[in-house]
Amino acid sequence: MSKHIHLIAVLALSCISAAAMAQTASSPAGGKGAANFAQHKQKELDRIAAHQQVLQTLQSCVQGANDAAAIKACNQAAHASMKAH
Repeated sequence: MSKHIHLIAVLALSCISAAAMAQTASSPAGGKGAANFAQHKQKELDRIAAHQQVLQTLQSCVQGANDAAAIKACNQAAHASMKAH
């Protein structure tokens, strides 16, 4: 259970960090700054989507688990997937 909370907390903190950076970042209207922002924004959205996929996979795995060892394996797989991103 605590690993689930940890994964959710990591995802939430990542989103909060991205929002805080977006508020403090100042880029000139148009030009290279706007292009860099668009690329950064897309990269962040892709990263969030990847984390959501890991969490959905984890949820399905845990729902199908029949014992504590299976849940542990689900958590380990999710943790490894998060490190890969």
